Amino acid sequence: MTSQTGVIGISGPSSSGKTTLARLLQRIFSKADECLFTFIVHEDDFYFPDDRPPESEDKDHVLRPVHENIDVHLFLPAPYDMVKSRREGRSGYVTSGPAPEPTSLPQRSSVSDEVDLEGEDDRPPQNFWTDPPGYVDDIVWPRYVQDHAWLILPEGEPQKSNTLSADSQELINKVGQGVNLRTNAGVIVAPGEGTKPMVDILKWAVEEVLKYLERNILEVHE
Repeated sequence: MTSQTGVIGISGPSSSGKTTLARLLQRIFSKADECLFTFIVHEDDFYFPDDRPPESEDKDHVLRPVHENIDVHLFLPAPYDMVKSRREGRSGYVTSGPAPEPTSLPQRSSVSDEVDLEGEDDRPPQNFWTDPPGYVDDIVWPRYVQDHAWLILPEGEPQKSNTLSADSQELINKVGQGVNLRTNAGVIVAPGEGTKPMVDILKWAVEEVLKYLERNILEVHE
């Protein structure tokens, strides 16, 4: 039997629901078809310790092609106000190590009933990070905006606007809540500008993953 690997990438600002969505998709598709084998790879699993910051600027570095090997690019927008309130409302974050697997998996037809889509994971983490005061405004949001200037448009401006190019503070002022995103940048942006509940985002993501699977994976096993 021919096997094929598909990579589903989920990106977005801090506290946009990436980990929650990844876990829900993994639960659903692990039961969807006997030919599918699913697992989650967290970016945090590859972080170096604080005393070993990455320094490579080699354009031929082995990790350079990673982005090109992602088959489905899902992006979860979240407005600044939500990122700030959610991040500052939490006591801390798991920063490394694989997410613990649930003790049981819900049936596909009952995911929305059996899984708390908005709930926090109260299982004890292996590594924990607590934000210092001002971390969102000084680090999290500015870095997110700068790193995604190719995707984020000035607040209220049309899709044809030029890519943002400005110093950090001017850039942050222009994007406002940061939810005016390009739809032609090679990523699939979740609907609702970060305001839809996770149950709606999950339905959207399942549909997008199914489109890819039906075109590229499932047909291989027919």
